[in-house]
Amino acid sequence: MNLGSKLDQYVDILRDIHKTGATEEVRSRLQTLVTILVTQNIEQRDYLDGKGNC
Repeated sequence: MNLGSKLDQYVDILRDIHKTGATEEVRSRLQTLVTILVTQNIEQRDYLDGKGNC
């Protein structure tokens, strides 16, 4: 799954929250997705920082 599709999922979840409110299922999906995005960004930052030190 690429970053674009994850961002699309994020937008879909935000739409669900707007339409139906923040149900437990939607909150769980949002937390999982945000965790994945943050982790991926940290890994990318660390990789780029390491490349700059070579």
